[in-house]
Amino acid sequence: ASLYWKPETWINTRIMTHKYTSGLLRNSNQLSTVCANDWILALHQIVLILLIVGKWLLPLGGGVTKDELSQLLLTFVGTAADILEFTSETLEKNPAMVYVILAVWTWSMLQFPLHLADQVVRENFFIKHSTDIWSIIETLFIQDGPFLLVRLTVIIHFRVLHQMLGFFAIKNGLVITLSLYRLAIILLDYRHPMGNNAETVPMHESDDRRSSHSSTEAILDDRRSSHNSEEAVLTDELALVDKEES
Repeated sequence: ASLYWKPETWINTRIMTHKYTSGLLRNSNQLSTVCANDWILALHQIVLILLIVGKWLLPLGGGVTKDELSQLLLTFVGTAADILEFTSETLEKNPAMVYVILAVWTWSMLQFPLHLADQVVRENFFIKHSTDIWSIIETLFIQDGPFLLVRLTVIIHFRVLHQMLGFFAIKNGLVITLSLYRLAIILLDYRHPMGNNAETVPMHESDDRRSSHSSTEAILDDRRSSHNSEEAVLTDELALVDKEES
């Protein structure tokens, strides 16, 4: 059988190829009109959303309850806004600062897979307050502490200041202050447990103790009166017996 090429097939192939390539060029031109910073911001947003949703969909482990997981996810949603704003502080004229910001941003991602559940044991201080201590460590060394250092460096050294940068710098400082205050309260409660109990117990237990004491005294008075009445009856019976004998 002889092989031959049909002109109609060749023309149709050229037309289809031209339509396909023109469609790809049109789509690439539309994508190229989007700014590179918008693409970077979109990727950061997608990564944070996937981390939060993935944490939600994963099975519970390590003694984490559904209530604790919901509180943890709400905390992650609030933290994500700070992380997204932090990446917008990149200084293009200083590559070293760009690397520092990206390194701190990557370091802050560790808080999403790492967390501790509440412990029931009450004897050991570190076991009892393990969740609170770990949240304070996250705040000081993973999230707000490094972010505050970088933002203060950008404000003081590079003299860059705008509204969102100042707002989140103040926010990081307040969170660090509140975390240290929380740590001080935990240490004071551990060192002086009896003093705190002595201050709180009389306020809500003194009335109960007084009422129970008064009720006890009333019971004793009733018993004494009944005992006295019994003695009076016995004396009357003895007096009647003596009269009969006489």
